[in-house]
Amino acid sequence: MAEQGAEEWVRKGREIREAVREHTPAVPVELVEYYAKKQGLSIKDPQVAKIIAASTEEFLGRVLGDALELTKKAQGQAGNVRKDGRPQDTLQLDILAKALKDSGINISGNQYL
Repeated sequence: MAEQGAEEWVRKGREIREAVREHTPAVPVELVEYYAKKQGLSIKDPQVAKIIAASTEEFLGRVLGDALELTKKAQGQAGNVRKDGRPQDTLQLDILAKALKDSGINISGNQYL
């Protein structure tokens, strides 16, 4: 029973490694390496940098999706419309700040300065 669990774990690890190898993240690996180096972290395995880039891409997608939902709620039915008739949503800083805060990141500064 334990062998099957170990074999399954190894198989999933190989699948993930292959998926990472084939995936081109929207966040450049060089950007991940730059910020890692800036923080004093050396990434020797390019697969690790790609996993961080893919995770960053997923996080940004989730935050922007939340911000889009909040934008649509705020605009309601009175949203802007493009010339071709499709709705146009405009991301605003206060809505982005709320979406980030929901994910645990506070970007609002001191309001008394």
